[in-house]
Amino acid sequence: MLFCLKFFACLLAWLPPALVSALCWFLGSLIRIVLPSRSRITLNSLSHAFPERTEAWRRRVFRASCARLVEMGLFRLAATYFSPERLEQTLEISPETRKIIGEYEAGAMRYGRPVVIMLPHMTLSEAATMLPGQVPGLKPVHAIFRPLNQPSINRWVTQERERFGAKMISRRSGHNNAMAALRRGEIVAVLFDQDAASRGSVITFMGRIASATDLPALMAHRFGADVFLMLPERQSFWQARLTLTPIPLGDSPVDVTIAAHDTLEAYLRRDSATAADWLWLHNRWNYAYKPSKRFHLPEKRNQLARANAMHGHAAVPRKTRFWVRLPDELDAVTQALPVLRAIRTGRPDFEFTLLGKRSFRASLEGQGVADRFICLPSKGFGYFYTFHRMRLEYPDTFLVMSDSFRADLEAFLTRCPQRFGIERPGKRRLLLTQAYRIPSTIDATWIHTTRLWEEMARFYGLREPL
Repeated sequence: MLFCLKFFACLLAWLPPALVSALCWFLGSLIRIVLPSRSRITLNSLSHAFPERTEAWRRRVFRASCARLVEMGLFRLAATYFSPERLEQTLEISPETRKIIGEYEAGAMRYGRPVVIMLPHMTLSEAATMLPGQVPGLKPVHAIFRPLNQPSINRWVTQERERFGAKMISRRSGHNNAMAALRRGEIVAVLFDQDAASRGSVITFMGRIASATDLPALMAHRFGADVFLMLPERQSFWQARLTLTPIPLGDSPVDVTIAAHDTLEAYLRRDSATAADWLWLHNRWNYAYKPSKRFHLPEKRNQLARANAMHGHAAVPRKTRFWVRLPDELDAVTQALPVLRAIRTGRPDFEFTLLGKRSFRASLEGQGVADRFICLPSKGFGYFYTFHRMRLEYPDTFLVMSDSFRADLEAFLTRCPQRFGIERPGKRRLLLTQAYRIPSTIDATWIHTTRLWEEMARFYGLREPL
């Protein structure tokens, strides 16, 4: 298998770049076809990150990002057989970055200071391993990487990465080697992401809640290291322009984490080319999404207050799209309001969109629940097609408070990935993803409607009082 991989890598390096670029676009289009659920997640993320852009613009960014994902993988292989001249053309270092790096070369005033480089998951992140070869006067540069599962291929890839001068540190061996390198005043590069689960700091990134890797920030604070965000900006196929942006240490590690994400966000928002540089195919905002914890914010390592303070926000931005299909009777709507208010308190990041009869709109104004109200369309031809068109609004969670099959079908047609509701005895609700079955200890014919909805909400994590 390794021989075949090496042969393929050699072939890639020999082929004209335009042909390999076309191959990347072809394989990128296959990703969109064979992974439809992943495509939906990606377009959802782009819709939240760039709500002011058109759907056509976001789809162009998505297509380019898929092609660049393939480009990144093929670059790692082909670079093994690049000539020295072609390798030199692959990585350009901006003049501003050259000036920064010069301060850390042998004989300069900052030579020997520990440095932490934060590297996001970009198209040409692999080009960062070539930095030591371009600046031989630097202290050793170490890069923490995730090893491949196939040992022989992993050894080969690691050797080729180190050929450019970087010293690779496997995540599986722990981070002691990285700590030792910083203690010696050397340079450590760390990939950081927004899918660290309970191990990360809960902050906002592009306005939405994410669990961010805080390992780089913790290492920097422990050793008083200088911190930089490295961005390998794609210039053309297999060519990147490297920039370093200083990140202040701040008062605590979380300040470093937030500031680095703000710098990355500014880069991604610059234009469609920079937006496509990031690997959007990964779901970066799936923390606090688990159904059992959906109706309250994470408490462990919650740094939202600090993020709000640094961003000048009085509260967490309401960027999680929470839709509610109201009951068909006004009395039932009134009985549901206390539960909706409690959910709104527990999840201040929820943007509440209520769907209900037009006659309900005036009654709900001033109730402090809805950010937006969508009137149900008139019955007849095109009724359900209206909900099918709503799929392009990418709701995140849909609470169906009507017991009708029609309401379940409405939610289903929006392609919302998380659809909650109550399943009463003898009535299956197959179109919901999370159907709360009323326990045998509760008599559904006697319990008050508000209490029943409260039981459901608490089952899915609600902690706030009604």
